[in-house]
Amino acid sequence: MSTRLRESSETMAAALVAAVRRCARAPAGVESPAAVLVTDPDREWLPLRDVLLTELPELLVLGEYDPEARTGPAIWIRCLVDRTLSEPALPANRPPVILLPGVARQHLRAGEDCPAGLRPLVELMHRGTLWLQRAGHDWSVLSFLTTRHGLKLDIARDDATKEALGRALSEVAQTPLAQLRDRRLDAEDFDRLLSPDPVRSVLRWMSDPEGTRGRLGDNGWGAFTSRCREQFGFDPDRDPDVAAGAHVAAGEGPWGDVWQRFTEAPSSYPGIAPLLRRSRPSGTLPLHREPWPDLNEEDEDAVRAELARIAKQGHEDACSAVIDLDQRHADRRDQVWARLGLSPLAVVLEPLARLAQSAGQALGGKHPDEKAKLYA
Repeated sequence: MSTRLRESSETMAAALVAAVRRCARAPAGVESPAAVLVTDPDREWLPLRDVLLTELPELLVLGEYDPEARTGPAIWIRCLVDRTLSEPALPANRPPVILLPGVARQHLRAGEDCPAGLRPLVELMHRGTLWLQRAGHDWSVLSFLTTRHGLKLDIARDDATKEALGRALSEVAQTPLAQLRDRRLDAEDFDRLLSPDPVRSVLRWMSDPEGTRGRLGDNGWGAFTSRCREQFGFDPDRDPDVAAGAHVAAGEGPWGDVWQRFTEAPSSYPGIAPLLRRSRPSGTLPLHREPWPDLNEEDEDAVRAELARIAKQGHEDACSAVIDLDQRHADRRDQVWARLGLSPLAVVLEPLARLAQSAGQALGGKHPDEKAKLYA
């Protein structure tokens, strides 16, 4: 791949398509290859099938018969290459590109050494061409991304980074290369592509653990758990959800960001309040009451009981008691539970205290009309 081509390719997917099509070019006066064979012995390129089916209308994939996904066995592919089948339709001006998951270059050998299921494709090695590195090796994802004849990205070689790259490959393929250049990429960079907002992901998981895991899928879940371990010191695969609830309520370190995000849009995470009710350790009184909905409920019960006692007091004492009660619970009107409708008595104390303040003042005025106006 030329430097000019690398610089003009917006994404890895675009660079990959350009590289494969370059392989299909023939010099002037030479017949174009019948097909381009893309070997993929470790099935590393297979996660990009959906992306490549869109970007490469001439792509065929070796696999179970699924003509709508342009996927099928070797004999079916051979018929399409030879144009003896018209469906699915392939571009007439480009040779087919054949992705071979689980197949290495050395598997495509004539004779008894070639697996029976691949034999219809062996002849295409002679009429077509293989997309290989200059040394004749199969292209791996990492070699394409990092070598000087590939995209020349700087990627760490540790196992965690390789696993993260595999999980995020579809996202990597569609990320502008400018965002990936000029720095060393590691596992955290690739996990960030799949889990760009870990705080929101944690809240969604706490609110709906099973549903969130299902929506993320295997790759997204792997990236999410990796970021949780890295950023929050918490492993959703091993640690119970009540442990996360306790962390959020404590609000220490990065968990403070989780609590803050929850308070900004509490209705978006309806499962958090029930989780926090289950998360408070029994027999302990937290330093901060606000994060615990059960303590807010205890405060509501206390207001209800005190209002019942105030109703039995004299007028002046009742007015003073209501005003004092409002002052003690005014802060709860600004807390998250009030916005969720879980602090109705704290809310109603505000107008009730205004009434008590007014009712505690003696009515003046020289005439009945003045007194009536002041009363109103």
